[in-house]
Amino acid sequence: MKNKILCNLACLFLFPSFLFAQMNIFICKEGKPACTIVYPNKANSLEKLAAKEVAKYLGNITTTEYKVINTKQSKQLKTPSTYIVLSTAEHIKEWDKNISFPDTLKDTGYIIRSITDVKNPIIFIAGKTGKGVLNGAYGFIEEILRKESGKKFVDIDFNLESKLPTLSIPPLNIIDNPYSSVMGMELDGFGLDNKSLLNPATSEYMVNCWKNLVDWCRRHKVNFITNWPYGGESMNDFPNIVILDRKKYPKAVSPFTDDEIQKAAKIRRECLQYASDNGVDPYLMTYVPGWYTTTIRKNYPAYCGEGSHGDSDGFGSRAFDWGNNDFHTFLADLTEAVVKQYPEAKGLHLRVWGGESAPDVANKHRKAELIQKMIKGMVTSAVDTRENIKFVISEYTEFGDKDLTYLPQLKALSPNIIIHRKWDEDWGVSNNPRIPKAPAWLNTNDGVKRGVSMSIPNEEAIPLWFPTVRFYQEGMLKYLKKGEETINGWPVNYRDWHTDNCDNTLNLTAVMKLSWDPFDFDYKRYYEDSFYFLFGKESGPIAARAANLSSEALCDFLYDYGGIVDGMDSKNYLNITKALIGKPGKSRYGKYVGHILEKESRPEDLLNIKVRIARVLPMQEEAVRLLRSITDKVTGNREMFENMLNVNEAWLYLLKSRIAAVDFVLNKDNVPNSKKYLEEFLHLEDMLAEKVNLLTNTSAQSMFDKTEDIKNGFIRQIRQEQEYMRKTYLK
Repeated sequence: MKNKILCNLACLFLFPSFLFAQMNIFICKEGKPACTIVYPNKANSLEKLAAKEVAKYLGNITTTEYKVINTKQSKQLKTPSTYIVLSTAEHIKEWDKNISFPDTLKDTGYIIRSITDVKNPIIFIAGKTGKGVLNGAYGFIEEILRKESGKKFVDIDFNLESKLPTLSIPPLNIIDNPYSSVMGMELDGFGLDNKSLLNPATSEYMVNCWKNLVDWCRRHKVNFITNWPYGGESMNDFPNIVILDRKKYPKAVSPFTDDEIQKAAKIRRECLQYASDNGVDPYLMTYVPGWYTTTIRKNYPAYCGEGSHGDSDGFGSRAFDWGNNDFHTFLADLTEAVVKQYPEAKGLHLRVWGGESAPDVANKHRKAELIQKMIKGMVTSAVDTRENIKFVISEYTEFGDKDLTYLPQLKALSPNIIIHRKWDEDWGVSNNPRIPKAPAWLNTNDGVKRGVSMSIPNEEAIPLWFPTVRFYQEGMLKYLKKGEETINGWPVNYRDWHTDNCDNTLNLTAVMKLSWDPFDFDYKRYYEDSFYFLFGKESGPIAARAANLSSEALCDFLYDYGGIVDGMDSKNYLNITKALIGKPGKSRYGKYVGHILEKESRPEDLLNIKVRIARVLPMQEEAVRLLRSITDKVTGNREMFENMLNVNEAWLYLLKSRIAAVDFVLNKDNVPNSKKYLEEFLHLEDMLAEKVNLLTNTSAQSMFDKTEDIKNGFIRQIRQEQEYMRKTYLK
């Protein structure tokens, strides 16, 4: 939490109060630099990076470039200059042996202090760790953006309307601590798998995307990044990314050759190293235990069991034999090999989830006991190989250990464990983080961190997005207390798409700001300030009102699709394209408008659906009207605005088309009326398809950044729904 202490009060932690004179410090004067940026002589890589970042962003704000030098070089400067010094506690004594840090400062927190009563004014940006200094560099720039814009909520990626030839700042005395110690990013659909990395057509693209995401994490003070192992035959990709001891495992465990594994590993290691170099700890993730592959089935059949997932044809049927001790040894050996062959990985993410971790039939009754044994074996093997390896363990409680009674065992193995669960049942659109009651979760002090992951965008809304910041804020504040880290953090589950040209990047950024300081956040003010920077001072407030209205409407609708889908619960893994607009069929996941059609004998239910949607429709209509009113007034980020407008219009036509479908069913016996409502439904679907076609950013699970494929698939589903309605009802 940010604590800006008034400069005329005694600074009890660092400097005596007389050092703070009331005078502005010049950064730039009439287009010329008035400061020099300094890092320690023995600086680590993050201290140097922090100094370079301050220089870069000051250059973005002003009209000049800035020198970045070390302490020794700064002593040789003859021209008087303000010094901006970036340093860890370890190195700050190069400047002053009397400087100390407050005990309350966290490892990733920072201080910004000004000394003006000296020959050359000094601005210290310091932290206990290099990560803290790097966070302070961005915090310093955001402080300048606040001062110059007059806005409370700024972001390091925002720009002022014009560059400043002269820039000065008042003396600063800031202690900025994050509320959360767990700030992470999970990449769904971004497995860094062999297939993607070995293909010249995709390898460069994947590496660049990874680096861009790491850069975003660095700028937004994220502590770790973990990738999901999609892309192979199994949800456990460890067999494909390492070479096991051939004496112990003479037959192949992967369809890839050793040369292919090594070639892909080289690229993967470079990606992991890039994250570490930028202050973002990389974790390698796998499902435990995942599914067996055809190669493992052929060469090690004893490891394979009969699936209990109920999916006779899919991967979920490929369960390992959970009771086979040799298989447990295999998992431990794979883990040891991963830790040895990827020294760049700071941690392992062991994910225990759903069908990907379903037991075999023979051992279903022992699933809690055996999954605990697997995890313990893997953690033990990893720690024996590298003592300081870190872990994220996801949603183990699904296997019957809600009180987390196994934690003392894991804590005895490693001090670096984060337990992690979902925000809601399958990312339900709600303000309910679904946090278990104490003592298992709330305000614990057992040394094991707790993280509650939220999805951006929500699975329910795929492939369209909507504003969800209000729910994140409300959900967090149900469980948090000032001065107490009652829950350790809120990592983001990043659902398969980029944010460069979509206003939903504000949802992503908001989670990081809420994780840093949840008590000083105001989602309405956040939208208004953000759109001021993105779209301009005239259109910003109007866009913010539209976002708030859309949030109200769509969160209500998406909670249970306005009551359309029967039995909407945690086991319904649904989204728009599956539940409302999908291929004709009778499965739970593809009933399209059939969810409405099959209620012909339940007119009361249909009327309730109509009432539900009609209640939120005016809000969405007003959101669209507001956005249309500023079409010609937007001064920046035009593509982002167009996507925001088109997606809001798409939502409007989707809501209206559902009402038209209800009216059609209610009037099926009245031929003129039913035909009118059917034609209205078909027209609204045409408008929906038109707006979807205009989007330059869409989302789908496990289809990273494939906007055109996702968009075309969505439109194809709309057309199939229309075709069915025409053939069945339009006589």
